[in-house]
Amino acid sequence: MEELDKLTESIYKKMQEARPFEEVELLLLFIERLFYLSWDSKGGYQGGFDLRFKRTPLKGRVDKILIIQPSSIGDVVYSLPLVRGLREQYPKATLSFLVEETAAPIVTCNPNLDEVI
Repeated sequence: MEELDKLTESIYKKMQEARPFEEVELLLLFIERLFYLSWDSKGGYQGGFDLRFKRTPLKGRVDKILIIQPSSIGDVVYSLPLVRGLREQYPKATLSFLVEETAAPIVTCNPNLDEVI
């Protein structure tokens, strides 16, 4: 966890100075949030996000992908690198994003999405 903290320290400084992030910095913050969701304040594993996850190729063709992120605007922003990655991995799939109305403007004009619900 210390390595991740070191990587994100400068990003948080940028945030305090209200400077814009690069895509890779947003992705690091997203990964950090996923990682810390599974650990309590004492450093004990709480379950949830499986740190042993391995990428497994899908069998068959992927025609449709639905991203569900109906919560806060910040969560939607953190998920934007995922949209681009999915489009690169599955260029022919229909890519849809389910989001609350208040956060919809963040993803409405995203060229990697086919539909915002």
